[in-house]
Amino acid sequence: MSGLKYRVFPNTLFITLVIVTSKLASSFEFEDEPIGRDVIEGKNTNFQCTVDDDTNVEFKWTLDGEDIADDDRRTVSAGLLRITGVDRMFDLGEFRCVATDTVSGETKTSNPAELNIIWIQPSAKVTLKVPAELDLIEEGMRVTLNCKIDGNPPPDIVWYHDKEKLVADEDFELNRNRLRIQSARMKDSGVYSCHGQNRAGLVFSSGGNVTLNILDADFPINQVAPEGDTINVGGTASFQCSYTGTPDPVIEWYFKGSGEVNNPVHLSNGTSTRILPDGTLVISDVVAEDEGTYICMGVSELGEATVEASLLVAKVEELPNLGSRSIPDGEPLSVNCTYPYGVKGGVPTPQISWLDQSGALVSSNPADRVHTEGGTYLVFKRVQESDNGNFTCKAMNMAGEVTTQLGVIVATIPEFTKKPKDVLAREAADAWLHCQADANPKPRIKWLQEDGREIQDGRFMVLSNGTLHMRRLMTTDEGVYVCRAETVAGSDVAKATLSVMAVLKFSPVPSSKPLELGEDSKLICRATASVPPIVRWIKLGGDRSAPWDSHINETDGKLTFYPAMKTDAGRYMCVATASGEMINITVNIDVFGKIKNFVKLNVFFCGFFYLVYVLGRC
Repeated sequence: MSGLKYRVFPNTLFITLVIVTSKLASSFEFEDEPIGRDVIEGKNTNFQCTVDDDTNVEFKWTLDGEDIADDDRRTVSAGLLRITGVDRMFDLGEFRCVATDTVSGETKTSNPAELNIIWIQPSAKVTLKVPAELDLIEEGMRVTLNCKIDGNPPPDIVWYHDKEKLVADEDFELNRNRLRIQSARMKDSGVYSCHGQNRAGLVFSSGGNVTLNILDADFPINQVAPEGDTINVGGTASFQCSYTGTPDPVIEWYFKGSGEVNNPVHLSNGTSTRILPDGTLVISDVVAEDEGTYICMGVSELGEATVEASLLVAKVEELPNLGSRSIPDGEPLSVNCTYPYGVKGGVPTPQISWLDQSGALVSSNPADRVHTEGGTYLVFKRVQESDNGNFTCKAMNMAGEVTTQLGVIVATIPEFTKKPKDVLAREAADAWLHCQADANPKPRIKWLQEDGREIQDGRFMVLSNGTLHMRRLMTTDEGVYVCRAETVAGSDVAKATLSVMAVLKFSPVPSSKPLELGEDSKLICRATASVPPIVRWIKLGGDRSAPWDSHINETDGKLTFYPAMKTDAGRYMCVATASGEMINITVNIDVFGKIKNFVKLNVFFCGFFYLVYVLGRC
């Protein structure tokens, strides 16, 4: 160590450390930060942020401190945030860009930026502010209307009277969304509308206008207006109506039935309709056809005015059929008793309630195992055996009540009362496999093959009692058959084996055939049975016990001719026996000789030159 010399450069070391420290202290800086802007609602916009060195830098965006995840409206790509269809409900707040160095872990957050979303509500509406109701407007009164429309920035409002633009004067005071008529006169009657406009668009008060009907003080003015009512069939309806004016107005009544578009019918005193001296209309013994609109008109020489009221005839409609529900023990069940969508079910709207099997009202306490919810739902937290039976849904109003029933069946797993037993049957005969089970509800019986496939054969039929009837059995029907009993609660299976005893039969059936003279020939007869059958041949017309000629050999149903002779022609019987059964079949055997070649040639030439003549010589 003492022989080594070292040179130290302290200044150089200091400079190097400063550079490294400086680099670690600030690895990147924002170049571009998001800037707030105006944007029209529904339009697209972007926020951008960049850093001076984006090596190993990842970006994310936040809104009011919550991370923004990619969705169908907002996507983040590097430092770019794209917003599609700006929404004032979801895009309000402070947007910030967050940049993170994935190596050093350093994170920097940009300054906030906000969107000033320009919007206008889709429609305007004119409302009456003073007085409180249109019927209270009298000649000379001050009337104030409001144009209800909102937006950012607040829309500029324009007012119209019967589609004519209004300007402020001694008759009309205009103050942004408020219109004031200083002293209402008959000429001020008509339709008042408005529109609002800002950078987001222009909207009108179409469908939301106010119509003023300012009458002369002597014009018929309604003092008592009839009130709508609901009456049972056979009841009595009464509508009061009175007018003031100079001269005294005459009261007339008109009727327009429900759904009718024709002109109203003028009413007068009749069997069920009376108009009292004070103008009251009385309808006795109300029927369904009396439902509709009743119009009270006050008539004088200055004109006419009308008010109206509706008469509804009470009724209650039948409830839908609820049927029944099979549900396993312990499972939950919820059934809604209500009228189809769009159907009120009656006038007035009926109240729905549930009754249990005994007719008692079902509890509405949600803590109870069986209770109602929302008035129409019958809820079982878990069904049990005691729930078996009919629950009643009742709809009731002033017209009466109607009911429908829900059958609750607490399903159990089937238990066999009769299991199928193994069966031995003869081929071509019928066989039956019996299977019965008990459960709630009555279990469904299905028959399957051992591999689980359903039986699909027209010869097999499942009877109503669960028995499998198998017709015209074949030996290929042998096997294991599975009876499955099932309910919604579960299933059980039982098996039985079908054995088919083959009947004695020829296979194939021998048939008559010719044998060629002098050639070796065979007659074959085979049979099948449940045990190997014995097959033999007999030549009919002779001694059946005599042995075969030496050129004939019989082995296991095969009769061989070495060779065939003319004496072999005749009738032969094949006889098969097995297990005490016997069958037979008879065939005819002809023996024919070959035609010599020279004869064939002679016949050919004879036919070729003169067929008829030569044949005669032949």
